[in-house]
This record gives sequence, structure tokens and C-alpha cells, in this order.
Amino acid sequence: MGIKLDTLLSPSHHLCRHFIDWHDIYALFPELLLAGYKEHFLRLMGALVILQERSQKDAESLLVEWCENPYWQAFSGITEFQWSPPATVEQFSAFQRIAGPRRLQTLKSMAGTLTSSAAVPNQPMAQSGAHHGSGEDAADIRRSLIPTNQDETDGLSTGQAARKVIPHFESVEPIMLNLQSSEEGLQIHVEPMGEAPFRYRWEKWVENEAGVKVLEECATASIHIENPPTECLIAFRCVVSNAHAPNGTPSRWHFIRPQKKPAKATALDCTPS
Repeated sequence: MGIKLDTLLSPSHHLCRHFIDWHDIYALFPELLLAGYKEHFLRLMGALVILQERSQKDAESLLVEWCENPYWQAFSGITEFQWSPPATVEQFSAFQRIAGPRRLQTLKSMAGTLTSSAAVPNQPMAQSGAHHGSGEDAADIRRSLIPTNQDETDGLSTGQAARKVIPHFESVEPIMLNLQSSEEGLQIHVEPMGEAPFRYRWEKWVENEAGVKVLEECATASIHIENPPTECLIAFRCVVSNAHAPNGTPSRWHFIRPQKKPAKATALDCTPS
């Protein structure tokens, strides 16, 4: 049994209170998600890039200090203290090459949100349905750069009492969808847990387009996509909020693969929950 990081850290530390939405990082790497990489792997590698930009250390020094700094480990999504680095210098460099200049710059720009002053606390994944892991990620990723099935974490647990009222989901892992028929289309529905009433905000991500678009016209628990995309990967998620969590908790990303056959333009409407 390892040492739980939530017994060591101060929740007021700036690395426990930040503006980063890790789902924005996951959306940067759809091809890695399609290849089977898990979200907690992207969380770890993205955090290393951000920490390196903030500390201005070379890769070797960064990984050495990561083993000594429990705040860095918690920021990276680790729940139990690790005595060895999560990756080698070569593996970290390989991830940076895959990311490329544009995505690396996006990650590095997030380092500016890590200030020593008080900030709005990031949404902990304990509130959105993820489970704490066994603490074995670092060794597994160091061996192969392919993460295990451990669910990611996004901060420290806020207790079972919070889970009863704050919106959360059974799963936050992304899911790949295919439309079976252009006539039937596809309905995406979310079922949050917590204290009602809920407010729903749907977001759409399109491959090769910058940022995430908010679908202002959709404010229910379901959306309906009539036709599949034909040229690029698209994804949808729902951010659910209530009186206890006004900023909301995001659901999993629902990725829809592009279809080979031409189809009509994608139509989107809201379906009452």
C-alpha cells in the first residue's frame, strides 16, 4: 500500500487550485484516444509539459524533481506517491514529437494559470464519477507508454458527502460512436447523478478546428445527430451543473467517426429529456 497523496498535500496549494480543464487537453489528441491511449496518460504527459514550461528545467531534471515533489505528482493525476519517474527522457521526448509545435504551445500556454495566488479550484474528478487508482500508473507508463485501465483522477477527493449533491457520472472515459443509418441517426443522452435540478450545456469539438463550440440551442439531457460526419472526426460532451456546482461537471466525450460514403450535412436538434 503506497502513501496517499491526499494525506500529504495542502488543498490551498496553487497546484491543487488551478484553472486547467483537463478535458481540453484530451481533446487535443483524438488520434491517441483512437489508438487506445487512456485519458490519464494524456493528463500525465500534458502535466509534464506544463510543469517543464513553468519550471524551465530540462527533461532529465524535470523527471528527477517529479519523483521528489508530491504536488507535481498530484497535478499529474497520480494518487499514491511514486519513487520513480513516470517515463524516461526518451519517452517524454517522443510524446513531444507526436504532439508537435502547435499542440505543445497550447499546453505550455496553460502554465500561466499556475500562480502562487489563490485561484478557482479545478473540478475534481472525484465529483465526476472517476475512481482513484492503485498508484501503479507511473511504472506501467514508464515500461511501455501505454497506460493501464486505471481511471484518471483530476485532483483530490472531496468526500462522499460532496458526491451526493454535485453532478457526476459513472464514467468519464471517451466513447467512439458510429451512426448506423442516416435515417435513424444517433441520440446522445446523459444521466447525471447528484442533486437536481440540473442545467445542461452541450459542447461540440471538430477535428482541425480550434477550440470547442458551445451549442447554445441545446439545453436538455439529449441531442440528436441525424447524419454522420463525412470529412473529419467530431465529438460531443455535456457539461452538467446545479446549485452546488455552478461551473458544471463535463461528461465523457462522444467521438463520431467520419463515414466514407457521402451524406447530407449534419443536422442537430434538441430532444427533451
